[in-house]
Amino acid sequence: MSDIPIKVLLVEDDPPIRRMYENAFERAGFRVSSAYDGTLVRETILNNPPDIVILDVMMPNFDGIATLKDLKINPKTKDIPVIMLSAYDDPELIKKALDLGAAYYLVKSNVEPSEVVAMIRLEAAKIWPEA
Repeated sequence: MSDIPIKVLLVEDDPPIRRMYENAFERAGFRVSSAYDGTLVRETILNNPPDIVILDVMMPNFDGIATLKDLKINPKTKDIPVIMLSAYDDPELIKKALDLGAAYYLVKSNVEPSEVVAMIRLEAAKIWPEA
């Protein structure tokens, strides 16, 4: 992996879950920024473009599917990998997220933070294949 720290934007509205993942990502050596709803994602990305976005589905104001769609149609953000991390294990929702361009759709109850770290590393290897 490159010596450049992976910049992760974590979009999660539940404070305890957000802290758990922030801690896991920081322990893995990632640089982490956070947003708690979809309306903050645009501003956060413009101020500090991430390498990868971890995006919850159910959030206040602007949900994860709408945020994903917004990210993927914007030329400035369309190539940023997005990993959906949701409590919802709904096949239709999963299909919709993947069809919109999510790299992965992970169900919170089925994964440990270490597995999400591994998925981020897989996506980072695509960004920096020579590493």
